[in-house]
Amino acid sequence: MAIEYFGNWFGDASGTGGAGATIAEGLTSGDIAQIRGIAEGLLPDTCTIEYRALTDDSHGGQTVAYTERATAVECRIAPRAANVGVWADREGQQGSHILTLPHDQAIDYDDRITITGESDPYYIIGIEQWTGSWKSCQRVAISRSELI
Repeated sequence: MAIEYFGNWFGDASGTGGAGATIAEGLTSGDIAQIRGIAEGLLPDTCTIEYRALTDDSHGGQTVAYTERATAVECRIAPRAANVGVWADREGQQGSHILTLPHDQAIDYDDRITITGESDPYYIIGIEQWTGSWKSCQRVAISRSELI
């Protein structure tokens, strides 16, 4: 079992295995809970996730402010490997790192992430679009460059 690529271990993003069988057919809710427990045990860092709010500055522009969405979120950050295919939802952008979060962590494209112990935040480039009850983790492409 390749834990780093848990989502790919189960098959493609449609939730089917190579033979066309649904992944959930062979997994019990206990199996899924165990897999999620293993995945979350591999998240050695913590981070703060903040969402962006825009307010009118009364001069035709907007002021950006960030508010905490979640704190002390377990995570793992890793440099994006050179041989990993490009997946990003914003044209012309690649994430410099991959952030792995618990499977049910809320996150959005306008959020920013600060890893505990670091001062500069990361910004969301892409969110892996895995769905289904078997999802074991949330993976996000991030970069130090803020996108507007």
